[in-house]
Amino acid sequence: REYDAAFTRLTLRNRAQDFDFRSDSFLEISSEDSFPRLFRSASEWRFPSPHALQPELGFEIERDLDEALKFRGGLNAGLTRVFVDQPDRLFEATGGLNIEFEHYDAEFFWRETGSGLRNRIAELYYAGERRRVENQDINVRLRLRLRQAFDRAVLSQNISLYPSLTGLGELRGRSESSFQLPLASQLNFRLHLMIDYENEPEFKRMDNWRTSIGAGFEWDF
Repeated sequence: REYDAAFTRLTLRNRAQDFDFRSDSFLEISSEDSFPRLFRSASEWRFPSPHALQPELGFEIERDLDEALKFRGGLNAGLTRVFVDQPDRLFEATGGLNIEFEHYDAEFFWRETGSGLRNRIAELYYAGERRRVENQDINVRLRLRLRQAFDRAVLSQNISLYPSLTGLGELRGRSESSFQLPLASQLNFRLHLMIDYENEPEFKRMDNWRTSIGAGFEWDF
């Protein structure tokens, strides 16, 4: 499925004496049926430590109706190792556990088919499955975060993997790359590339891959 939509993004960061806080939310503004069609939000608290590993806690919320995902909520706990943390360069790795709750709805697939005959075929296709499926999973959570500044531009990369410990063969992965070019003291031009992979055997018709390319302006205040 191919479509375009406007989006907005809000990123919050706060570095205090006792903890570092980071929150990032992504929302598609346009929607054909239910709003929001796509929403992602992740927040994390990192606690400075004299040791190499820093404890990290966080939560994630997601909704993606194109993949029949009505709601996903997760809690994260792990340890982060910062290898490089400089004004123009960052490299860190995080490992831990993710506990999540998912609510899928197969009827969103049927609404996309566009004809009564295809809807009936879809109903027969899913005859042996529940239309609504709720999962509770425990996953390993692995993440790499990189940032490199050049003469003026900044290139960032976040890669996350969620191999499931409770669902055989289930795996989620997400890669987000961004390129920022400053236009003024507080205004940047931003390009991003998001690639998602999800092997979820609940719905056989689900496409495992999703790619999103976006461009916009970022204002720091």
